[in-house]
Amino acid sequence: WGGVAGTLPDLDVFIDYGDPLANMVNHRGASHSLSYLTLLSPMLAWLAWRIHGRVASLQRWWLAIWLALITHPLLDASTVYGTRLLLPFTDHAFGTDSIFIIDPLYTLPLCVGVVAALRKGDAYGLRWNAVALAISTTYLAWSLGVQAYVSKLALQSLPPAVMANGGRLLVTPSPLNT
Repeated sequence: WGGVAGTLPDLDVFIDYGDPLANMVNHRGASHSLSYLTLLSPMLAWLAWRIHGRVASLQRWWLAIWLALITHPLLDASTVYGTRLLLPFTDHAFGTDSIFIIDPLYTLPLCVGVVAALRKGDAYGLRWNAVALAISTTYLAWSLGVQAYVSKLALQSLPPAVMANGGRLLVTPSPLNT
């Protein structure tokens, strides 16, 4: 269910908005809105709760589904493309530009953790999963710190007039590095 919920926001790639540019701009729109995903989460939680014979409370299912749904757009907001997290209240695309769009150094530990949890199916596997999540989260925090540091260095190296005259600075990672 976590995998399903975590994948749902990206299913908007199957919507044709008319041309490739519109498709790219509209991706990470309504399907990535924290408001809409929050509204969707009780319905998905109820469905999971019904299917699985109510092995856990509906509230626990809701929390698990909601977290899986919202962590996807929050991670997407760490990339250069930005994510319209607060639709319908604002159309602003939020982004920290701190991690590359596809970063195996973030994803591989998560995959290892999930495989370990599925193979072991016990507390040992869950510990591996928790360690993998901690590694990925630390890497994400690292990417924010590195980006702030490089931004500071870049701003210090630019002549003050560049920024004073409306200049903008974009610091973003490239593939396989932060």
